[in-house]
Amino acid sequence: MKQRPISPTEEKLLLAVYRYHYITCDQLARLLGKNAKYLNVCLKRLVDEKYLSVTLRPSVSFPYLYLLGAKGVRFLRNVQEMEVAFYPSEHKNLSYYTQVPHILQTNEFLIAVEKLVQASSTMTIRELKHDISMRKEQLTARPDAWVDVLVGTEEIRLWVEIDRGTLQERDRFQGKIQAIVSSLQSGWPRPRPTHILFLVVSDKLRLKTIFKWAQEALLRLDLKGKTFRFTFLEEGPIDIETLFFGTIWHQPFEQGRKPLLYR
Repeated sequence: MKQRPISPTEEKLLLAVYRYHYITCDQLARLLGKNAKYLNVCLKRLVDEKYLSVTLRPSVSFPYLYLLGAKGVRFLRNVQEMEVAFYPSEHKNLSYYTQVPHILQTNEFLIAVEKLVQASSTMTIRELKHDISMRKEQLTARPDAWVDVLVGTEEIRLWVEIDRGTLQERDRFQGKIQAIVSSLQSGWPRPRPTHILFLVVSDKLRLKTIFKWAQEALLRLDLKGKTFRFTFLEEGPIDIETLFFGTIWHQPFEQGRKPLLYR
């Protein structure tokens, strides 16, 4: 039986799911600038035809997470000529209570980056990676998200950590700072980041706590930490203006707050 052609919107959906690995309908709607109800119809058709798959939800109160299905992988390989790995076993046992909130908040940061670039005539994405995309790489530490954006002739490279308050012990958090520094000093296969971002989404007190812990760790490492930035934002969709141009970012050993980008 001859297969029907994939529509331009469906192709954009498949490419977006490929980039994000797990993503909700609402997130896809904001990313692509499409109506969520319309996309829901498109997504259901793609799931029915095995181009996409969905994770099992604990209950109907949780959103579906969309991921590539076997036919979607074949489409991207054969039509888009992309190298797409497909490991169905990796999609099992995904916890909606621990893993999913972190994945979705990482998505929100990457969506904000994509929307910023879409709205700019001087910005180009050179590389945009979810940590899931980097799990096959042999790294001593990896970010939750990696972003490399060209702004005119200047490169902005972001190592992004989404902090939901899971590392409660000071030693473990400071060990993470050490691991990031060690990875960048030896073994990191990309250019060094211009900024290492810690985006706290649990509570404002957490920001104060980890900022203090990070400064202690940097002092022991004899580092000024000029590339490190820390801020707090509410969990969920991220306002682009606030994230990139708001004076919300704390730099270790510096007074006041700074924007991430200057106009």
